[in-house]
Amino acid sequence: MDAIAGMARAFRSELGDPPGKLTAGAIRRDAMGSHPRLRILVADLGGTIVGYALYQNFYEPGEALEGVHLCDLYVTPAERKSGFGRALLDGVSDAARADKKAFVWWVTRQSNQAAMEFYQHMGAITVPALSCGIILS
Repeated sequence: MDAIAGMARAFRSELGDPPGKLTAGAIRRDAMGSHPRLRILVADLGGTIVGYALYQNFYEPGEALEGVHLCDLYVTPAERKSGFGRALLDGVSDAARADKKAFVWWVTRQSNQAAMEFYQHMGAITVPALSCGIILS
């Protein structure tokens, strides 16, 4: 869990964001146990975690379908363009299909050109949208 939490901090740093609150304890709380709120896949290279995908179930009322929201997809800089990102995204897609979900959905910043190119290469569709939210605490 510490490796994933460290990569989550690195991811936020690369985006120019504050470090966030995804600690090893938060991962254990939210991804472990009999009713996890999120799921995690990891990319392993010789026993070292070099990437992760964090996702959760999602409902799209416009289509009346269940899918998966990909919250984070991160591969360490040294291992990018080595197939780990594709493997993680394929793994999330495979898990969603096995769970009878209809789609995998995510957001990315237009300024994250490397991610945009990766997703386009993977065949993702883009939908013009503005992501909004209300912070409750």
